[in-house]
Amino acid sequence: MAVVECQTHRYGFEPMADIVPAGTSRRVRIEHFIVNESDNLRAMCGNPDEYIVPGRYARLMINGSVVMSDVLNEQRTNYRVVREARGRVLKQAYDTIYFDIWNDQSTDDLELMTRLHRQFRYYLSPDGWMDSWNRERLRYRKEQERRCGW
Repeated sequence: MAVVECQTHRYGFEPMADIVPAGTSRRVRIEHFIVNESDNLRAMCGNPDEYIVPGRYARLMINGSVVMSDVLNEQRTNYRVVREARGRVLKQAYDTIYFDIWNDQSTDDLELMTRLHRQFRYYLSPDGWMDSWNRERLRYRKEQERRCGW
């Protein structure tokens, strides 16, 4: 099946495969990959968040595990940090602090997120913004688990 060149980059992100070259440095690798419609059959039967719009993408691999990519779901879940980032993002008094350190997530990660937010709140400027990747979604899922008795 031919690649469908209908990759959608929304949320202000540029296609990383057009910008970042593929390469390897020790345990870290940047790969370019192509998704066809037939690659999405498993997602049609499961979680719709796993569906990937056909196209060409880039992903960051560390020790053989995907850490991040530019598929639409990751663009969507990281849109807010891009929108909120301003001012001193990487300086001493941070206007934006964002934790995106999970290869895979579960509601168990909420405890670590809480600890990170408490630990770093003193570095956040008074009108700054801090969040963690998918934190609200995991809070919602945790509430569903509690209600369903999981």
